[in-house]
Amino acid sequence: MNRYLLVFFLSFFLSELAFASCTNEEAGFVFDVPTLTACKASADVTIRAVKQGDNTTQCVSALTGNKTLSFYSEYDIPASGQNKVNINGADIATDSAGTNIDLTFDINGEAQFTTQYDDAGRLNLTATYDDGNGLSMTGTDTFVSTPVTIISYSDDNNANCASQNANCSTFKKAGESFELKVKAACWTHDGDTDYTDNPETPNFILASIGINNTVLAPVTGVNGQLKETSLNINAADQGIHTLQQTISEVGVFEFDLTLPTYLGETLTSTESPAIGRFTPDHFSTTTANNGNFSSACTGSGFSYSGQRFSYQTNPQLTITANNTEDETTQNYRGDFAKLNDTDFIIATPLTDTNQLGADNTTLVGLEWQAAAATLIDNNNGTLTFTFGNDNYTYRHEANSQIAPFNNAVDLTFTRVRDSDNISANTTPHTLQPAGEAIRFGRIALDSAHGSELAALTIGLRTEFFNGSDWLPNTQDQCTSLSLTNQLRLRTDGGSFQAGTSTMIIQSGSTTAALVNPLISGNGALTLSPPGEDNQGYVDIRSNIGTTHPWLLDLNNGEAQSRASFGLFRGSDNIIFRRELY
Repeated sequence: MNRYLLVFFLSFFLSELAFASCTNEEAGFVFDVPTLTACKASADVTIRAVKQGDNTTQCVSALTGNKTLSFYSEYDIPASGQNKVNINGADIATDSAGTNIDLTFDINGEAQFTTQYDDAGRLNLTATYDDGNGLSMTGTDTFVSTPVTIISYSDDNNANCASQNANCSTFKKAGESFELKVKAACWTHDGDTDYTDNPETPNFILASIGINNTVLAPVTGVNGQLKETSLNINAADQGIHTLQQTISEVGVFEFDLTLPTYLGETLTSTESPAIGRFTPDHFSTTTANNGNFSSACTGSGFSYSGQRFSYQTNPQLTITANNTEDETTQNYRGDFAKLNDTDFIIATPLTDTNQLGADNTTLVGLEWQAAAATLIDNNNGTLTFTFGNDNYTYRHEANSQIAPFNNAVDLTFTRVRDSDNISANTTPHTLQPAGEAIRFGRIALDSAHGSELAALTIGLRTEFFNGSDWLPNTQDQCTSLSLTNQLRLRTDGGSFQAGTSTMIIQSGSTTAALVNPLISGNGALTLSPPGEDNQGYVDIRSNIGTTHPWLLDLNNGEAQSRASFGLFRGSDNIIFRRELY
């Protein structure tokens, strides 16, 4: 600190606090107040009372014993203030009228006092003494008082995130304004670790304070960008500057300050308490993959109405967490990503998107059975929602009996919202998988008749409706039937039995065999000859209601035909025959 010796006649020289010589009638005080910590009493300050000796030019102690000195202070920087300097526990005047303070000087003319100033700034401290007998003494020192620390913090609701993890309550959205306060704090006690509740130093003024932030959680997160990166503490702030701050990222952060020197003194700063949790402002959605449907009739390139099908490539939606400026918040990941696979609402598709049914009014009906979806955290502020292996079935009903068409199904997200109530602002968002052909089909059985001495062949095939007629479905590569499960036989009006059963016709019998279990939609059933004079018939019926319901005829249900033995149909070469009686 600058050191001054002021004497009544100001004509002697001071060298390193000691007078080499004094001239006649010279006397004064020498003292040095150290840099103070605001609101904290200083260590003892030594004040020396010196004068010229009676028979020498050397300075000697001017005072001993108990003396009453007058102290007063003057503001320097800033030029005014609210708080007073305190000497030995007593506030002193701010003008030359002074305040009396009792001190005890030893034989060396030295006494001690403590100084405290509950503010920041640079001040002058003056001590005077007049014994009334011609001895008049004065001394002045200039000192600086600094805050104990400069701290940043926020006292907004839910700002404090003591656990420094994703379990903290939500504070603000990324990009949303909050109050960040920067306080020049007074000392309250040694070992203090929380300066946010300390008194401020209203006279503190400092420009060009830098603001920085560090992400605390997620641990490997990015710091993001601050709206305000510097500030000035002005006289009007009264020791606390409040700024409207924003941060561009998700997570928990601490704030710290870069400080210039203050009146030649180096200041200390303290990191803010953990502030957060910051969340995204909203989500945006984009189509990652519309996907495409598979064909239920494997290898055929189509599905029957009533036949269940799924995806060949599952549709995918990308969800991006954004701040208020629509920038991706990369820290929305891990525990900070509060979006789960159950936080998506998708409108249930009940019809084809485009195709009208047979009534030319109502869209073709559809059933959707959703499977469990997956949600993958991409660790960069985006997530990927992938549909599970959902099942779709076009209803096998009258309104669906139309010509083949390529299906179209809208998968519309009507809401995406996480547990923090952060929602997508791009819904409804629709995915539409690439379609496959849909055919309305049935199974057909031909009737046959012939000699009981020869095997009978019964035609068996799948058909599709082309809009007006039923045609053989030669594209069918998926339908396979078995005698045991999908065909039934009976004779003489009895009960239907498994297609492998032996049918009795008079004294003979017949058994069935599938010559071709449907290739390209065509097959044949043969019945062995029952033998001579064993005339009769076998009724044949499909049994596909549980295994192949998409091939049931809407009017008749199961397909049915009759094979008759003992009836001769005649020669194919006869054009016309007439019997005469």
